[in-house]
Amino acid sequence: MPNPKQELAVIKERMLKAGIPEDECAGILKPLEAELARRVCGLVWEPKDTSVPQMARRMPAFIRQDDMCVTGTGGTDNILIEGENLYALMGLQYTHTDENGNGLIDIIYIDPPYNTESTDFAYNDKFEKSEWLSMMETRLKLGRNLLNEKGVIFISINDKFHSQLKLLCDDIFGSSNFLADMIWRSTPGSNTGTDIKKVTEYVLCYEKSFGKAATGVRKSINEESYTLEDEYVKRRGRYKTNKLDRRMTGQHYSDALNYPIKMPDGTLLYPGCTDQKQKNWNWRWSAEKVEWGKKHGFIIFNRNEKTKAWSIYFKQYLKVDNTDTVIERYQPYQNLIENVEGVSSSTGTGDLENIVGGKVFDYPKPVNLIKYLLEIHTNPDAVVLDFFAGSGTTGQAVLEGNAEHNWNRKFILCTNNENNICRNVTYERIRWVIEREGYAASLKYYRIDYVPINEQLYYEYADELLHHVRELVELENGINFIENAEIAIVLTDEELADFIARPEAFSKCHTLYLGHDILPTGEQVIVSTVGALKGELEKINELGTTMLVVTHELGFARTVSSRTVFMEGGVVVESGPSRQMFESPREERTRAFLRTGA
Repeated sequence: MPNPKQELAVIKERMLKAGIPEDECAGILKPLEAELARRVCGLVWEPKDTSVPQMARRMPAFIRQDDMCVTGTGGTDNILIEGENLYALMGLQYTHTDENGNGLIDIIYIDPPYNTESTDFAYNDKFEKSEWLSMMETRLKLGRNLLNEKGVIFISINDKFHSQLKLLCDDIFGSSNFLADMIWRSTPGSNTGTDIKKVTEYVLCYEKSFGKAATGVRKSINEESYTLEDEYVKRRGRYKTNKLDRRMTGQHYSDALNYPIKMPDGTLLYPGCTDQKQKNWNWRWSAEKVEWGKKHGFIIFNRNEKTKAWSIYFKQYLKVDNTDTVIERYQPYQNLIENVEGVSSSTGTGDLENIVGGKVFDYPKPVNLIKYLLEIHTNPDAVVLDFFAGSGTTGQAVLEGNAEHNWNRKFILCTNNENNICRNVTYERIRWVIEREGYAASLKYYRIDYVPINEQLYYEYADELLHHVRELVELENGINFIENAEIAIVLTDEELADFIARPEAFSKCHTLYLGHDILPTGEQVIVSTVGALKGELEKINELGTTMLVVTHELGFARTVSSRTVFMEGGVVVESGPSRQMFESPREERTRAFLRTGA
């Protein structure tokens, strides 16, 4: 295919031959040249602005709703965030990445809206494709940054948007990091009509880094196929039989495995159940292995009563392998999800209706589908994020998985409150599951609120943002400041004086977050290494307390690690991905962050 310059040259030549003056050709070809220059291979769409309205005139902040928190009996601390998921993902960039910008999330599962075009759907999912792709691109990029090196993402999708999403994910995660296109039967279909019935949906799966995903195998789900017993049942379990011979072709054939075996009546049997050697037939076991199997009860000689023909079988036991070694039978996960009880859209609807009563959400995913996906990741302490939480299926799946597999996993759910989905559906579902089942878990409820900035200068609204830093510290550390002595925040000189005056407080504190304007000795505070403070703070330093400086950069009140050096007139970051943004003027970098969501 000609390149753009060649195409333009051919067009210009034809225009000149047609008698069009050269200066007119230039004017005609200029917009065409710009259009050809923007051609790229892969997924191309007209970018749409999917940012939240009035983003440039307000700053987001997390507000904890104490009246909505659910206190369980110990166990894991889980998080539900009500509000625009773009803001939530921005905030999580600071609370769930380390000082080097590496993500701390193990598993992401999302079920994004994908154009059902339903009229009574409680979630606005009517996007044009360009809008949808633009919306997904921004959020997937933020989500990818939150995954750790062993992390994986699962994305539910139907056939209408499947191809576009696959290309988008190949671009964001890298085609080499594609793990599987998983298929599950979502509906039994219909027996009427002549159209081809669509009965399946898909789950795209990607890893963060090539070859590093913490995926594993699953226990055998076909234990019912082991139906036979013998005198070894107590140790070996039940067994099933397999034929010892099989037909082999090409390079899989081995002449060494094409030998005769002596039957109980003294006759010889070759693979293929004949008394003559046949080409392309093998025994599965060597002659020495067969003798061992006969001695230890693994071999069965079977004779047909009518034909008198012999055949040989070996026993496959449930609890031991074919060397009589005790094992647990596992099998690799497959991209076809089958034989998993309760995996259908109707089951997902029933799961939700049993909790909240009535149909409030179309096509929620079944809990057992999400549990199946979560089982693929091997970390029992995984942090699971769902930023299209909808009805809260992912949260219920994590709670049930913890109880069934002795996991200690936590979830973070993000959803808007359109039509009161978050409060009346998501929250109520998680609260009901925790309280009814008595799970060892709690739920913290955060709402994204906004600090108006309009045309204010940075320093005019910065202090207002700092009022919400406690919520971010809670999110970052997974703690509750109520009755927590190990982590403390000091934002003012008065709070510092009170903290220092209470030895019982700082003697237990291992991490202290300091307000950026605190001047304990009347001088600008400089933090260059952990615990390197002056004056009154030296006594805290002697206790080995880690000190972090709190600032309100980039829209969210955030915490900055002690590798940050605070200097007069600005901030210098010694290392990490945020260096360039920190070194730009405050107002410019704040607005750039809000525009890009980076």
